[in-house]
Amino acid sequence: MSKKIMTMVTIGQIVISKQGRDKGDWFVVVDVAHNTTNKRCISYAWLVNGNSRPVDRPKKKKLMHIQPTKYIDEAFQNKIENGKLKAENSEVRKVIENFVLSNKKEV
Repeated sequence: MSKKIMTMVTIGQIVISKQGRDKGDWFVVVDVAHNTTNKRCISYAWLVNGNSRPVDRPKKKKLMHIQPTKYIDEAFQNKIENGKLKAENSEVRKVIENFVLSNKKEV
């Protein structure tokens, strides 16, 4: 029996979807939750991209279905953690765009 290694993500982190119809799309994490039921811990992240998933309608996705990057946008993270969740969709798009352009060689 193989064990799945759960990857930790944090608010403001850029991730890429590994499963589902949004496979290959870039997102920013706006919330994370861990639910423990029947001795199992299932973790979820709420993701936005400013287009198909706007800030007011984040996508709930299991952590095993996303691939985190090492990049965390601290300005975006501070805005959300300080209760100013009303980030604009244009801000989310800009965070993703800046990441993709600055890491084009690695992506």
